[in-house]
Amino acid sequence: MQKPRHAAEGKRCLDYFVSHESFGLWLCRDLQDVNSQQQFLFDEENERFCMISDPSRCLEEATSPMLY
Repeated sequence: MQKPRHAAEGKRCLDYFVSHESFGLWLCRDLQDVNSQQQFLFDEENERFCMISDPSRCLEEATSPMLY
């Protein structure tokens, strides 16, 4: 299990926002025993992070150029 952290802001972690059905960054919740929105496994075969609580929800590297 991994808690992916932001490279420049180590107190921010990858999080899944259930109400928005999207990924984003949020303060890491290290002291909470259960925090399924910040628990991911790295899928080495497909090179992506997938939620432990819902393995169908995965985050992959963006491949398109920046839009702004």
